[in-house]
Amino acid sequence: SPIRIFCFLRFLAHLGSWFSLPFTEEAIERYMRFGMPGEENSWRCSLQADYIRNFCGADGRRFLETTGTDLHLVFTLFVDWFNPFLNKAAGKKASVGAIYMTCLNLPPHLRYKDENMYLVGLIPGPEEPHLHEINHFLRHIVDDLLALWHGVYLTKTFKYPHGRLIRVALILLVADVPAIRKTAGYVGH
Repeated sequence: SPIRIFCFLRFLAHLGSWFSLPFTEEAIERYMRFGMPGEENSWRCSLQADYIRNFCGADGRRFLETTGTDLHLVFTLFVDWFNPFLNKAAGKKASVGAIYMTCLNLPPHLRYKDENMYLVGLIPGPEEPHLHEINHFLRHIVDDLLALWHGVYLTKTFKYPHGRLIRVALILLVADVPAIRKTAGYVGH
């Protein structure tokens, strides 16, 4: 019997359902082409950073420069733990983790809506996993990201009924110091 049950959703399943929605591709393509209205065709978020705009893909070209119907997506990974019993000083103490991702190719006003965020999984409590245990929870998303780095062909999307190639890069990790230490292997504070 398992020590802990880790509920997660495969990234490919999330992308398949996300790209069946009518607004997803249009919002991404419009934002990547024109930026937000009133921004004079420039991005006002992380995508504007040189390290992301100059980031090279597996083929050696800039990752965000696409050709044809290919779509290259940049994601941010968030990892954090919280007390499900609220943060009462005299209350029960437990820690449950959440791993989720957002797509930076979406305009900021759509990026953090529930339907556009990808909940990778919830790390069960009652304690946070130790440094050497976190990889067991991240393994599934790493496997999916490795496949998506080289590209996965979605056989059908809302805008492209005959399918399109999707490539994904995970560029940013957002977490507090303890979560970064566990997730990225950095030394503690």
